[in-house]
Amino acid sequence: MKKRIMVLVLVAALAALAVATVARAEEIEGTGTLVARGAGTAHVAGDGKIAIRGRGAATICVVGAEVLEVRGRGTRATCADGAGRLFSGWRGTLVARGSHLDVKMVGGLIEFRAEGTGVAHLKGRGHYKVGDQSGEWTAEGVDVRFGG
Repeated sequence: MKKRIMVLVLVAALAALAVATVARAEEIEGTGTLVARGAGTAHVAGDGKIAIRGRGAATICVVGAEVLEVRGRGTRATCADGAGRLFSGWRGTLVARGSHLDVKMVGGLIEFRAEGTGVAHLKGRGHYKVGDQSGEWTAEGVDVRFGG
């Protein structure tokens, strides 16, 4: 009886490990600059600077910016959490600088350059480059670390 329980526990643990491995996003590390362009969602968190080009097809929420430079047209509001600035249908540029940036972008065309130290989660279709490595966004999402 004890052997059966032990075997069942081992099988359950291996099954859980297999599921966790399949669900894990690819992780890439590189130097302090990430350049990305795509459609879907992008979430960037870290220290430094992010420059975003808006072409009217995305919604952008910027939290934690110590400096925020905005040029262009679109709707400005407060992010759902009340902690940041929301830009919807934005045509123009946004440059955010800070030591605890948290930037979320959703839409049909997302284009940005992040410099400093951080991680980006890119989900959808598109491409990115960090250092001498490049890759594609995926439907499951890819985590890309830059700097540090």
